[in-house]
Amino acid sequence: MALSPFRDRLMRGYACTRTLDRQADSLRQRMADLSSDPEAAADVFAAIREIRKTLDRAEVTARLLESELRISNPAD
Repeated sequence: MALSPFRDRLMRGYACTRTLDRQADSLRQRMADLSSDPEAAADVFAAIREIRKTLDRAEVTARLLESELRISNPAD
């Protein structure tokens, strides 16, 4: 059975939050590594860029969900 477009977007949004959790954990670890490994700075910046990309995907998904909700539940 195929998912509805709304449910599909909702699941993609949830997947973004799970990805952000993992990316934040990785970033915290690399930030901790900075005290003993100055070379970790490049990894920190790469992790931040990946988080930004994921946030952009999450924002697009949230906007689509908001738009779909407005269409299906117009104000009286």
